[in-house]
Amino acid sequence: MNINWLSFGDMVTQYLLELPAEIYSSILIAIAVGVFAIVIGNKMKKADPLARPSTAVLLGETIVGGIEGWTMNMGGPRMKGFAPYFCAVAIYLPISFISGMLALPSPVGYYAVPLIFALVTFISTHAVAFKYQKWSYFKRFTSPFAVFLPINILTFPANAISLSFRMFGNALAGTIILSMVYWATGNITEMLFNLVGLGNFNFIAPFITPFLHAYFDLFGALIQTLVFLSLSVLFISAEIPSEVDA
Repeated sequence: MNINWLSFGDMVTQYLLELPAEIYSSILIAIAVGVFAIVIGNKMKKADPLARPSTAVLLGETIVGGIEGWTMNMGGPRMKGFAPYFCAVAIYLPISFISGMLALPSPVGYYAVPLIFALVTFISTHAVAFKYQKWSYFKRFTSPFAVFLPINILTFPANAISLSFRMFGNALAGTIILSMVYWATGNITEMLFNLVGLGNFNFIAPFITPFLHAYFDLFGALIQTLVFLSLSVLFISAEIPSEVDA
């Protein structure tokens, strides 16, 4: 079987070039978070437990300890294994929301990214459910009666859809509103400058958009990250029997 490697290479190149800018932005943020985690992790391993911690070590201990403690308080001791994932999400999502302020396309404004996060929570939830319930897990599809099987199957991915739409909708709403504000203020300033015969400069936007960026990018990033993490912990921990945490 002959394979035209040149054509295959061209296909891969074309595919990579056609990827949305949000995907590349997501990769850059993921790399930055990974490098940050590796650097902080190495400093924590080499730190003297009896000496005063450096700023990097203190930052790492605060983030890791805080997320781990919050996860266990929300979902119980058995949720400790999910703490590293939630820690990564707690760092990645806020940066993704505010990346627009850093001249990068916001990954959460591309539906595939929120969908992937929602699917991780969805798969983790049902994997934990099957781990503890074994084959009894499938009884949920015929509850309370077997006739509800089609309805239960249709509503099966509801959590994943709601999680992804909530994050994507908030990110998209902020982007649309800010775009409309920039467009409106740009048209107003263009009209004013044309009246006096000067060049166009949007001098109104800097007085309005910083407050909107602070709300939609900064405040919204923290709220959406907290909502996603809280719901993820609740969905997963709900599938763990109460006697396991005892």
